[in-house]
Amino acid sequence: MVFRAFAAKRQHPFQSSLGFVLMVLFGVCLALDICTTNQILSMGGAELNAVMVPVVGSPLVHGMLKSGFFVGALAWAAWCEDLIPDAGMTILSALSGWFLYVVIFNLYSLSFAPGLI
Repeated sequence: MVFRAFAAKRQHPFQSSLGFVLMVLFGVCLALDICTTNQILSMGGAELNAVMVPVVGSPLVHGMLKSGFFVGALAWAAWCEDLIPDAGMTILSALSGWFLYVVIFNLYSLSFAPGLI
């Protein structure tokens, strides 16, 4: 029997290299989403997400909203990680994957922009 006081403490996954990579990937995907969305809008495209239509007109407001979302999502993932092991990492993986899809879709949409080629 091992006394709890002497049990090995589990490292918080956000302090691991995978946790760091997921946080960076999530942040980079959000930043690329802002950049590619602004590029699409400047070329005459439209925002497809009805909730974001009032926000994307101003890059500053768009960036502030995504920054708040980033901080909130990291806080939520950290809180979930403390409740259920690996839950926060799962949340970060899902959010990173989703916004990676958004960036890829935006880049694909930009490939059809007139004057690009």
